[in-house]
Amino acid sequence: MKNKGKYFIFLLFTAFSINHVAGQETNFASNVKKSLSVDGKGLTIEYDLEFADTTQLFDIILKIDHKGNVIQPLENDLHGDCGNRLKPGMEKIIMWDFPNDFKGGINELNVDVIAIKTRGPLAGFDFKILTSKPPFDVKFTNKSKNADMYSWNFNDLKSGKNNLSTLESPVHRFKSAGNYNIELTAGNSINTTSNTTMKVVALGKGNEQELQKHKKLRTIWLGSAIATTAVGGFSFLKYIKTKNEWRTEPDIEKYNELEKKYKTYMIMGAAAVAVTGVCITQVFIQTKKIRTTEQALSINYIPLNKGGAMGLAWNF
Repeated sequence: MKNKGKYFIFLLFTAFSINHVAGQETNFASNVKKSLSVDGKGLTIEYDLEFADTTQLFDIILKIDHKGNVIQPLENDLHGDCGNRLKPGMEKIIMWDFPNDFKGGINELNVDVIAIKTRGPLAGFDFKILTSKPPFDVKFTNKSKNADMYSWNFNDLKSGKNNLSTLESPVHRFKSAGNYNIELTAGNSINTTSNTTMKVVALGKGNEQELQKHKKLRTIWLGSAIATTAVGGFSFLKYIKTKNEWRTEPDIEKYNELEKKYKTYMIMGAAAVAVTGVCITQVFIQTKKIRTTEQALSINYIPLNKGGAMGLAWNF
């Protein structure tokens, strides 16, 4: 049982912090008992840790005070089921070699065990684009919880060794426009767990807004081309009909009136053809810009690699 103690990091808080934790978390420890060891040099503290989900781990906090004064046992004087990431189960035991820490009457001590669920890290971040033209400087603000170790992957292969960072809130420089999949892994060095999140950062002319703008313009120009083609077709039909009537009209007044109409339709048709040509040209131009933008969006895009369990140090 003594060997088991070295695998735990004992969490000892002041009276205020323990009360704060206990007030915020449900205590899953029950049936706490204390008894003096046979040799009189150790205090045996027994408790139960009942929980249906055996995969849930718990952090064990030992609260000891003597007449309102907090007792802080040395880590080497504690053995057994205390520390971090303990599995639930009955008949848990902590052995405290108290003579090194306390000289008074052992029966005067108030002893309690607090068992709270081990909380894993939760990765999160915001970002702010500092420059609007390449190279683009982007500041990342870490919003992770329950974490003290960080690994950034900017998915920016052109930045070489700077593509990765272990800073808490780094600033990264992107040389090219495009969409970048920013991946943050937040880890907890105490319980060796990690969590990964990803956001897309769109930079420069290759961003999604630029793409949507060109798609919208192409739609407008295409609609205009269809509309002017319809006007041109209508004008052409009216021109043919009116001109045929003009040629056979015996009345001089109607003859002159029809002549004006067919010339008007001819001008309208010619103008519609010219406008249609401009519209179609713009459709091709916007289509080309869409393809260029889509190529820019694909710059430096690589699949995400989801991390697994985190060790006590980052390995790149």
